[in-house]
Amino acid sequence: MHALVNNHPELDLPADTLDGQARQQAMHGDQLNDQPDVFKVSYSSAGTLLIIGTEMDACAIAERLKSHVSNKLVIAVSELSKANENLQHFSNAQVSEIPIFHQPISKLSGYLGNFIAETKLNDSNINLAELAALGKPNFDIVLDLSEPPLIAAEIPPAGYYAPVGDPSLLAQALAEIPDLIGEFEKPTYFHYQPNICAHGNSGLQGCTRCITACPTQAIRSIGDLIEVETHLCQGAGSCTTTCPTGAITYTLPQPNEGLLKIKTRLKTYRAQGGSQPCLVFHDKETGRQQLARVSTAIPENILPFEIEEIGAIGMDTCLAALAYAASHVLILTTSSTPSSVSAVLQEQINYCQQILAGLELAPERIMLLAAQADESLVNTLHELPAQSEHEAATFITNNEKRNTIRTALKHLAKFANHPLRAVSLSNGAPFGEIQLDKNKCTLCMACVSVCPVSALQDNSAKPQLSFIEQNCVQCGLCTQACPEDAIRIQPRMTFDFEARQRPRILHEEQPFCCISCGKPFASPSLIREMSKK
Repeated sequence: MHALVNNHPELDLPADTLDGQARQQAMHGDQLNDQPDVFKVSYSSAGTLLIIGTEMDACAIAERLKSHVSNKLVIAVSELSKANENLQHFSNAQVSEIPIFHQPISKLSGYLGNFIAETKLNDSNINLAELAALGKPNFDIVLDLSEPPLIAAEIPPAGYYAPVGDPSLLAQALAEIPDLIGEFEKPTYFHYQPNICAHGNSGLQGCTRCITACPTQAIRSIGDLIEVETHLCQGAGSCTTTCPTGAITYTLPQPNEGLLKIKTRLKTYRAQGGSQPCLVFHDKETGRQQLARVSTAIPENILPFEIEEIGAIGMDTCLAALAYAASHVLILTTSSTPSSVSAVLQEQINYCQQILAGLELAPERIMLLAAQADESLVNTLHELPAQSEHEAATFITNNEKRNTIRTALKHLAKFANHPLRAVSLSNGAPFGEIQLDKNKCTLCMACVSVCPVSALQDNSAKPQLSFIEQNCVQCGLCTQACPEDAIRIQPRMTFDFEARQRPRILHEEQPFCCISCGKPFASPSLIREMSKK
């Protein structure tokens, strides 16, 4: 759930030059629908509030809020005196009939309308809402005054406030809490396709990129697949960006809609006589506010591009924008951008820059503008070097990110002078090859059975292991499944696009035939290994 208070200042973009006039035309009338038709997630809150903190602070806050929440307020004291080491509910320890529990919360989880607070008594977990006789097992809203907060997510759940000693955040919480009564809803933000998820197979764990990237802690492993708690998800977008297969895609807007808008804006800009178009992606909140402050000072070839969440910009978007003839693609983050989101964006940009270097194109054409002060941002935009012009791509994308990346790179490779055959990528990159030790491999095909994307394939006619590099997402499941430790993954990008799609034979042997009937049934290496063991 995004901020309850939005401030979207208009961007005052001058049109004093031909570039500025072309920008004005390009940015007019190409807006997508803000809210496409997506599934909604519902919240229901009766306004029951739990305040966690020292008794003095919690009671002072409770007095300010009691007129708004009436008798739906409970205090849990987070710091105890030695006299109150055991759980106690003092009938006389109340503030205007507000119950106070002198026992720290041992576990807190949930979201608006469904927070579960537990405390311990004699090594048993006790539900505080039930103990307080609220008539239900959960709280609707939590104001956590403790330091550090009990919920550590970078983006906290809806209905959870942890001002951490910041008076402005506390004032915001006190202003918003009385309004959190009723029915609320938000979009789901994402679409998950479990059939192409590379998280796990046969009990082995592979890709965990989305779990690590999520700033709301909404994603967890459930065996071979992942599960997203939609009430916790707030659309940061970093899970969709880091997902190597496209199993998770963003829905506000969908990738193909956003790329079509980019393509249209760049085409219009150039058709109106603009040159060196520089796309600057920014979010709807703090990024927009910063650009509004500096909009009259930045060059007129700067094309701001607003998206729902900055974390949704990945390799596919950046490389496609270059293919559509953007001179630069810049991603603007601010101090409010979660560090996990910034880390994912920097990782994506690193991969792009490594690929551009392999194509002998300027790596700085794709950059992260990380939490820069206004003056520094203006200077950076003025100092961008001009780039050589090339023909804009005309391809139409779908929602398959790997195909978008491949198509964009095929177009960019046309304008590379002396591209490398392949370029190494940083660890964790979702592209690469398999390196096989033939002396260890027995062609048991355990790797084939766990590969979620059919990058590794067998041959029903004979013992043969082949590899299609285009499919490989470097999830590592094959390395875990191999009983002989014969497989290594190597992140890279090869620019022989035809070879990437062809099966490459990694290892093969003539079949071992039954000594009685002569029927082939295994590889000689496997038989030797079985005999040895």
